[in-house]
Amino acid sequence: MAFPEKVLAELERRAESEGKSLEEFISDAVFKQLGITDPGSKAELHLKLCEKYMREAEELLARKDYTQRLRRRGAQHPKWLRLWPPRKVRS
Repeated sequence: MAFPEKVLAELERRAESEGKSLEEFISDAVFKQLGITDPGSKAELHLKLCEKYMREAEELLARKDYTQRLRRRGAQHPKWLRLWPPRKVRS
């Protein structure tokens, strides 16, 4: 999709403020607008996004572009960074 520069900047700002990737933010807005509340649809979306990001990360690794890989993953998925390293669960 193509957005005017101002619209894209605002979408990115709002996505970042919610700790979401741009794709996740836009998808959530579309789901909300269409009234889609099916958890299966949201799970499918997240699976597809994860697959996309893994492909991109693998391509960057293959090119040995480590700085870009870290910048992209960190900017798009701060939630992933908060989950790493895995924490021990107390029983």
